[in-house]
Amino acid sequence: MSRRDARRGHFVSLGIETSIQHPVLMSDQPAFQGKLRGNSPRAARLVQKILCIPEREKLSDDDQTFVINAVKAFFRGRS
Repeated sequence: MSRRDARRGHFVSLGIETSIQHPVLMSDQPAFQGKLRGNSPRAARLVQKILCIPEREKLSDDDQTFVINAVKAFFRGRS
């Protein structure tokens, strides 16, 4: 299981919505095959790590605190 999958599972188990946006690099999309120059190894690694969590301005202070505490707990090793 990847670290992103573990983070996602942690957040989902707490009822926190997550998403993986743009899971495929533009240069890897069929419409762009052979049309873009260059190699993007960093971008290829990052696209496998990015996980979107709630950050909307409409989140209540309590919801923001809940998400922040969930992130802290994950990185401290406590689920």
